[in-house]
Amino acid sequence: MTQLAIQVSDAQKAALLVELLSSLDFVEEIMINDEHSGFDQSYLMPHTSPERVQMLKEEAAFDTMRSELLAQYREEFVAIYQQQVIDHDHDELALFERICESYPDETVLIRQVLETPEPPLVFRSPRFSR
Repeated sequence: MTQLAIQVSDAQKAALLVELLSSLDFVEEIMINDEHSGFDQSYLMPHTSPERVQMLKEEAAFDTMRSELLAQYREEFVAIYQQQVIDHDHDELALFERICESYPDETVLIRQVLETPEPPLVFRSPRFSR
């Protein structure tokens, strides 16, 4: 493990730096020591699943194939495995059950094919105030 120490004189910029660092998947922990206020805090980064990289590939494939998926599977649920559509159904639960049976330990994306893409989920990082 390599540790990195950074000194920042502005608390607002320090908060921005913490927000930036917390978005990097290789950062394991952030420790904050504010000498002026005596504030000490340590943040362990949440665990990232090893399947995350594969799921990101499947999501990218879904986005790349969006126009073809709309033409063929509009409003259906599709299952994408190794960047290929492997199954589809109007019933999400039925599709899910088939995928669990056929691909029990694999990373498979199941998503509904809609005209407008799903809005991204946004999670705000913690802010520090005095």
